[in-house]
Amino acid sequence: MKIIEYNSKYEEEVKDLLLELQEYIVSIDREKYNIISKDYRRDILLKTLEEVRNKQGKILLASENEKIVGMVIGIVNNIEEKEYDFLAPKRGRVTELIVSKNCRTKGIGTNLLKEVEVYLQTIGCEDILIEVFGYNKCAMNFYNKNNYHIRLYEVTKKIKESSNYMCKIASIQEINEKWDYEISIHPNENKWVVWKNQIISNVKKGNFICYYGILDGKIICEGTAAFNHEGIQNSENLVGKDKVYLTGFRTIKEYQGKGYFSKLYNFIEHDLKKRNIKKLTLGVEPSEVKNIKIYFSFGFTNFIKTGYETYPAENSETETIMVNYYLKNI
Repeated sequence: MKIIEYNSKYEEEVKDLLLELQEYIVSIDREKYNIISKDYRRDILLKTLEEVRNKQGKILLASENEKIVGMVIGIVNNIEEKEYDFLAPKRGRVTELIVSKNCRTKGIGTNLLKEVEVYLQTIGCEDILIEVFGYNKCAMNFYNKNNYHIRLYEVTKKIKESSNYMCKIASIQEINEKWDYEISIHPNENKWVVWKNQIISNVKKGNFICYYGILDGKIICEGTAAFNHEGIQNSENLVGKDKVYLTGFRTIKEYQGKGYFSKLYNFIEHDLKKRNIKKLTLGVEPSEVKNIKIYFSFGFTNFIKTGYETYPAENSETETIMVNYYLKNI
């Protein structure tokens, strides 16, 4: 591996690296503010080169077997001797440090960083500033190992709900589409067909209401309210005149822990209050510690009973699980 300076013959490879980095940032952005525009790959290098020209910058590339596998960009961040409330040193800034995902853990990133440090020092910089995306834990660990430390925290809170997320009562068509998808990704598990038929039958009879949380047109979480004993195991004390049993809580893994399910649960509870429901019940396996904490935080703290539920398993067999049941007054 050798480190060389950028020139235009590496343009396409550098564009690929910049795009690879942005794709990674988009994938870990919990608020989903980062995007990739249709012209990103074309425009990002032009903007980068302009900044490098205007701010005494340099682009260094890591070459391995005649292929560009990494890059680093260093510029001068500010040249003011002082500001009214801050003694501003001449500060270098690393704006990008990228190593292609297939070439990591080889020391390439460390070598690139050392080389750009040498360059910034030779033009009189006293320290180096690097902004790291808060969700990029790998980058934070990397810079810590290279003796960089946190000087300033930026904290953020999303206060406007995404207009692309909605909670709603599911239609029969949406339920069909959702369960057809589940069946398609579990082609050898007949239990998904059984569950689909059970749920649609109960919805049509008025026994169930299905609720969906939908983000950008995709169902990412769900829950079901059962209004009578049909379709509910161990239903004694779980449903009644003003009592509803909640079941089928699911959130796609990549959307867990981001508040989407909490919004759906609040929607469900609000809808059931309008239907004069005064008590909610649910069941949870004793081993599901994380879910138990969530349900307790929602107010399901009144223990009702312990029971056993039986579900279809593979090869036309069944499995039996222990379930604890809880109640909440609303």
